[in-house]
Amino acid sequence: NIALAKSLRKLGFTQSKTDSCIFFSRPANGQPPIYVAVYVDDILVAYDTNNQLSHLVNGLRTEYTVKDEGALRWYLNMRILRNSKNGAITLDQSRYIAETLKEFNLAHCKPVSTPLNDKVTLTASMSPTTERGKQSMVNKPYRALVGRLNYLACGSRPDIAVAFSQVSKYLNNPGPEHWQAVMRIVRYLKEIGRAHVW
Repeated sequence: NIALAKSLRKLGFTQSKTDSCIFFSRPANGQPPIYVAVYVDDILVAYDTNNQLSHLVNGLRTEYTVKDEGALRWYLNMRILRNSKNGAITLDQSRYIAETLKEFNLAHCKPVSTPLNDKVTLTASMSPTTERGKQSMVNKPYRALVGRLNYLACGSRPDIAVAFSQVSKYLNNPGPEHWQAVMRIVRYLKEIGRAHVW
């Protein structure tokens, strides 16, 4: 990223002080700014005119092999749908949800309509205190599944954010009730996995 940052600065871009993967350029001629987001070897560009994009791509091609993928459709396991009639942009992670269900052998779980059971309050007292209790949770992929839920909650599924915040408190020592709460979130995602964020 250091070499790319240097190349972008040569092209007139400024690196964000709050996120080192974001660069922006404010043209002097009054045109809208152009933004560049970098993730490993993927570059996402938000621009107003084709001239802005051409300047960036041609400048980068002097130092790198650049492949223009065209209009954004997929980025970091998110499908991006654009409606030019009403200007809406939709983020969709239904494929990521389906892959998660399959990977954790949960594709056939019974769906539920809410991510939280309002009759259960998760507490630390539900964490196992004996070796036997801790061993009963060893084969549960609690941390891995909660990590997947985190990505969904931060991406296109803010509707699971509260439930995620509850289960994420017990990553170091989850108990069976914590595991059931994670399973409920997964079952909820199966129920409404095709919903989108606009």
